[in-house]
Amino acid sequence: MASENIKERKIYRVLIDELNRVWERIYFLTNARSVDADDGENLETKVGAIKGITTSTTVTENGWAADAKAVNESINALKKSVADGKSAIASAITSKGVSTAADATFAAMTDNIRSISTKPRVRDLGNGYSFNVSGICPNYRELTADNFVVDCRAGAHTVGDGTEDNPNIHWSARFHGFGITKNYNPNTGIFTITNYGASVSLVQKGLSEQLHTGSFNLTCSVKVVY
Repeated sequence: MASENIKERKIYRVLIDELNRVWERIYFLTNARSVDADDGENLETKVGAIKGITTSTTVTENGWAADAKAVNESINALKKSVADGKSAIASAITSKGVSTAADATFAAMTDNIRSISTKPRVRDLGNGYSFNVSGICPNYRELTADNFVVDCRAGAHTVGDGTEDNPNIHWSARFHGFGITKNYNPNTGIFTITNYGASVSLVQKGLSEQLHTGSFNLTCSVKVVY
């Protein structure tokens, strides 16, 4: 089997004028000027326009080639920025009552934004003095105590001082202490009512003297507007 030794980057000389001893040096090397492209231009002309490779993302001068690692890092940073932005938009849409996933398409987000109702919603929370609306109102962090409408009614009360039951005597009631306080924590979504107690005095009709006193709790019916 024939074999060969490959000699790279070698040169040799040829005597072209024996009388004057003129030698011609022949290179087995190439340079940018001696390599021609298909369009007739040499490699030096084509590559010479490239000034180098840069990792900078702010270069505005022509002739610089981008480093692949820097390009990938910029692409990944852009992807993260878009993902974070979509997540924030999805959260805002969801808080308006239209459930939207963080990875929803922009088209889906656009449709969901258009479906957001601009009319206030009202939810009857029933009777009581404490309510948690974090699972009811998507925008509970944006609410204040003014979003809660409280309707108070006098409930059952107990009269002290051993009142005697006499069907022939007619009584009138004077109520005191109406002044509830509404409290709301937007971090937890908990609404509470305090100062819902009141007092009552019974006066026999036709008389001004207060005969009996008592106390009772107001019955509070609550609605939330969100």
